[in-house]
Amino acid sequence: MAKADSDLLSGIASRTTSIDGKASWEHEQLAKVKFLVFRGHHKGVNSCCFMDNDRMILSGSDDHSVKLWNLKEEESVGSLNGHTNKVTCCCASFDSRRVVSAGWDNKIIVWDTVTGKPLWSGDHDGIVVSCDLSFDGKYLISGNDLENAVRIWDAQSGHLIKLMKYHTNTVTCCRFSPTRYRFCSTSIDKTTHVIDMQNYQDKIMPHGVLRFGGHGNVISTCSFSSDDRRLCTGSWDKNIQIWDVNAGSYRREGPFTFNNAHQGSISSCKFSKDGSILISTSYDQNVTVWDVSYGFKKFSLQGHVDWVNDCDISSDGNTVLSCSRDRTMRAWSIEKSEDIPAVLQNKLSMGLQMLECQKCGKMFSISKVQDPESFKYCVFCRLKEPIRVFLSDDGHLSSPFLSTKESI
Repeated sequence: MAKADSDLLSGIASRTTSIDGKASWEHEQLAKVKFLVFRGHHKGVNSCCFMDNDRMILSGSDDHSVKLWNLKEEESVGSLNGHTNKVTCCCASFDSRRVVSAGWDNKIIVWDTVTGKPLWSGDHDGIVVSCDLSFDGKYLISGNDLENAVRIWDAQSGHLIKLMKYHTNTVTCCRFSPTRYRFCSTSIDKTTHVIDMQNYQDKIMPHGVLRFGGHGNVISTCSFSSDDRRLCTGSWDKNIQIWDVNAGSYRREGPFTFNNAHQGSISSCKFSKDGSILISTSYDQNVTVWDVSYGFKKFSLQGHVDWVNDCDISSDGNTVLSCSRDRTMRAWSIEKSEDIPAVLQNKLSMGLQMLECQKCGKMFSISKVQDPESFKYCVFCRLKEPIRVFLSDDGHLSSPFLSTKESI
């Protein structure tokens, strides 16, 4: 299949114009994936994420501002202005009532999204390059460039709990687990650390539990899967590594690696909620979607005209969000991407067989060694429904998700 079909799924960037602060749907004739472009920042956009159950988008920019966007209305609904230099990172609490931003002004600022006012701010000895909130909003972490350290804060009071210096060079990224009181951090020193603070309530201070190498250059980003089992790291060596940190198999087997995942340095990575998809971005101006279950590249999304700095994926896995130094954000609709010929061809070449879900009609894949008669629904339909297994009159287990009966 031609490279234009297998890799370039978004088409060339449209020349449609839009008013600042108002997004526009742009779709080229040859495009396979529809995308919504958000314009409103006046300089590069460094950070982006979904919030408020995917109804809102949060972004931070070199123009010193943090913006909130309404995805349905396709426009900016307000700005949080308080930084005096570039905003490097931003994130939202689980209930979207608070937002945290970090910047080149050596500060983190915690905002009340109802009033638009800052609740408190924390000073650092250098540029704050990354920040994140715990899954319940109790704790906040931040990493800066001069101290080679991660600071742990009480997110409510602003009290500094601990300054942790375990990296030997600048911290590049820090991310909390989606379900537990532990976090990971990456650094220019080519290491990734996992810090446990699960027992902090019992006065046991946060402490390191895992340390990884593996990459041949600066490790720039990290992300936990939602089940807390896997940890993804991306590097300037252009590789992406996935570590099984739950079972400990990484000690024997090491990471699974997507070698030469991009043509430029990796800038961000993010798992989908169900863990089946990984999104990565790079300074090669691409957003790439990976099939984690079977370990292959599904497709790349092209259209940004400068470095792509950050990404996120909606809870239902249907929309990918990206932001770039080209001053824009894009929301890519990948809901029907399984039907793209290039994706189907990639799956077939990986030894997978394609089936049609009897509930939603979408295509899904299973291994060629699996019996297709045993699968009726795709994983998304199975997740939406409770699994009801019952014993039939003839002594077999039966389930609405299976087309055959199993003996017990």
